[in-house]
Amino acid sequence: MDTLLFIIAVYSLISVLFVLVNVLFSNIQILANLNTQIREKKISTLKHKISIVIPAYNESKTIAVSVNSIMSNSYPYRQVIIVNDGSTDETAQELSKLKQKYNDLVIVNQKNKGKSAALNNALFNYVTGDIMLVLDADSLASPDALAHLNLTFQDSKICAVSSNIRVLHPKKFIEWAQFFEYLFSSHNRGGQVPLNIQYIIGGAGSAFRVPLLKQVGGYDINTPTEDIALSLKLIDHFGNKKWVFGYAQETIFYTMPVHYYRELIKQRLRWRYGQIYALIKYKRLMFNRSQKYTFLFSFIRLPFSFLGIVGLLVGPF
Repeated sequence: MDTLLFIIAVYSLISVLFVLVNVLFSNIQILANLNTQIREKKISTLKHKISIVIPAYNESKTIAVSVNSIMSNSYPYRQVIIVNDGSTDETAQELSKLKQKYNDLVIVNQKNKGKSAALNNALFNYVTGDIMLVLDADSLASPDALAHLNLTFQDSKICAVSSNIRVLHPKKFIEWAQFFEYLFSSHNRGGQVPLNIQYIIGGAGSAFRVPLLKQVGGYDINTPTEDIALSLKLIDHFGNKKWVFGYAQETIFYTMPVHYYRELIKQRLRWRYGQIYALIKYKRLMFNRSQKYTFLFSFIRLPFSFLGIVGLLVGPF
């Protein structure tokens, strides 16, 4: 028990360190004159077409609000694809209404095959942009989210980024707990980027260069958490020395919190199991001396995460 508490304590302290690094790095960026005028000038130099892919399974209650938030975004160079993964509720009818409202909306209907299959279907058959952004069917976009994402990908070394995800309208204690957890987690990821050790490009708000995503064959099917597995798959193939796996702090999306403890525990256990599964699958990245990977990533970040498996399992409780 003492060993377990020690692991959890060290893991928490390092997470706090990443948060502090992110805050410091953000301030350095501000001091480096990354002001609004410079950002707008950069955005005007290269306009990426962003393909937004939203897999949907029984999302009739939320899909319209999500699509409306994307369609009303300030960035015009976009393509929105909804993959209806064999929904059994009124999702198809809601999508039909949205198609009448937005003629350029791409709607794909398929038999229920799971989220990974839905994303791959969109990637290889419908995506026309050079950047692919994945959102959940209950995600809402801030008005300038896509414009900021375009700015992030001005850096030609960026392979993939995770966005700044925030909890929408927390009311109960469990919802406020998730609000602060997401806030802390976002700064944690941002703190890992300057050290080049981030390996989780989270599902909602994750964005990738389409050619690179196709090159690795897209998402693996039948993985507990497709986003973590894909992140390590990309790092395994391309390495993290020449390519950057980043964090788009100003690209803000909102998500609905889990409302009940039993559902929250079930969700977090799935996340932790998926993380363990992916770390074991790509265990060859640990202590790997290849010049493709940074020392901090292969010899410190991944081994520490692997050793913290017990703490990760206890974490959801």
